Amino acid sequence: MLFQALILGIAALEHIHGLPTSASQPVGARQYYPDPDDPSLPPSPEDCLRLSFSEPAWSIYDPALLSVNVSDGGTQGDIRFYTRNVATGQHADCRVTNIELNPKGAQLETWHNCNVTDLQFQFLLDDFQVRLRGGWKCTDSDLSFHGQGVWEEPVVQGCLEEWNTPRGQETLCIMGGSYVAATLTSPMDLQPQWPLLPYTPFERAWRCVDRSWDPEFTVHSLEYQHREGSYEFTLDLENHSSGERTVCKSETLDEKGLPTDGSTPWAKCLAENATLDVLLDRTYDILGIRQEWKCSDNVKDIEPEDYRATGLIQARLDCAKPTDKKHKDYTCTLPAALPLTFTGYPAIDKTVLPPFPHTFYNRSCTINSISNTHTLTLNEYKIETADDGKLEGTFSFYNPGPGETWSLSKIPVLNDATWHECTPGKGTELPWQLARCSYALSLHEKSPEIRFDLAWYCDDRDPSNAILFEASAQADLTGKTACQSGICQFPSGITEVALQVTNLTWETGHGVMQKGPILPWV
Repeated sequence: MLFQALILGIAALEHIHGLPTSASQPVGARQYYPDPDDPSLPPSPEDCLRLSFSEPAWSIYDPALLSVNVSDGGTQGDIRFYTRNVATGQHADCRVTNIELNPKGAQLETWHNCNVTDLQFQFLLDDFQVRLRGGWKCTDSDLSFHGQGVWEEPVVQGCLEEWNTPRGQETLCIMGGSYVAATLTSPMDLQPQWPLLPYTPFERAWRCVDRSWDPEFTVHSLEYQHREGSYEFTLDLENHSSGERTVCKSETLDEKGLPTDGSTPWAKCLAENATLDVLLDRTYDILGIRQEWKCSDNVKDIEPEDYRATGLIQARLDCAKPTDKKHKDYTCTLPAALPLTFTGYPAIDKTVLPPFPHTFYNRSCTINSISNTHTLTLNEYKIETADDGKLEGTFSFYNPGPGETWSLSKIPVLNDATWHECTPGKGTELPWQLARCSYALSLHEKSPEIRFDLAWYCDDRDPSNAILFEASAQADLTGKTACQSGICQFPSGITEVALQVTNLTWETGHGVMQKGPILPWV
């Protein structure tokens, strides 16, 4: 033991002084307890929700194990470590003394309590496996999380090689490699994953080949021209890999020839000496660039000349639509905040892009639905009598959860203050994002009221397991509507009304989200 203690002491000194020896590397992987006064702790309530859904985990600090091998072959001892919940920043002291470190039978399921509520751990000496399970809440949120994870194969230093022999010896082990990734078990069963997005490198080499591994595009201008029954667009694009700038006009796309599944086709952008396809999805406001180019920088015999990449970005267009509905021609352009620069995915071997969910990773539908869905905004309201004498309702409302505005156009409505399912009006469709929709309408002169029960999917935390959110919302329309000549709508001076959310629930187990058009990302 004296020799072992000496080795530990030397290793500790080497770690402190930063000597580049192999003996100090395992200890160097060890995390030390963070300063509780660190201003970065704890995370903000928004970060807490984001981390709880994206990367629930515990950090482990200063772990150590004291094992005692007794004559009957059993192994007893102490284990101790500190933890910090990555999402909440809460610290905990987890330790237990004089326990069976290799429990058998029913004792295998023994969980030991840490010094904070609802956090427990197990330890198995056979493979140095630590298991953690616990629950937590984020500030200003009623949502409770519960997760569990395994600290697999930590780096261990200082234990005797023959610790399992019954010689009654005592051994101090120092462990490093300290991180426990958790799987959420409540309120929903998710396998969180980080978003698969292009990144911007910290630095770039000047060679075309090197830049082609981290492709980047800049859109200097984009003009979308809609003609009756067709559309086309003009693009000014700079490819930072090749250094070339292309101004091109797309082929004309016939709206009658578009795919029946609702997908948006790639259009060839016609330009001399440029292989360039562009996708412009007006439903999702998505701009896609797919380009091929050559790198001729004297490395032909070492690396390939031909490169290709795809980039996707959300780009909302400003459209100047005519007030006269008889004219179908109009033009859209990107907002004035140009240029628009974004990174892309290289496809050297024509590999496909990673699967994208329907909701963009750069805006979390899940987290925003939980933290921001306190009110919906009703920004269009109109009740009128159809030719058959029945009532029709047109409603448009903004949902801050997915960040979308949904419109119900001339749906049949009943003025009886009871719940009815939303059904599409003649020649119209309900928004594809709505999994369910029902309404209750009262046009009582003294207390007009509108209520909605809406359900929508989010799949940005786990694309293979969509979450179904459902919200009940209502608005008192007293003094906020005016009825004249058989039409009830917002009076002059009122452009929107808040729909107060009275209940928000969610459920999982829906698998891959099947709703919505098929998006041709590749």
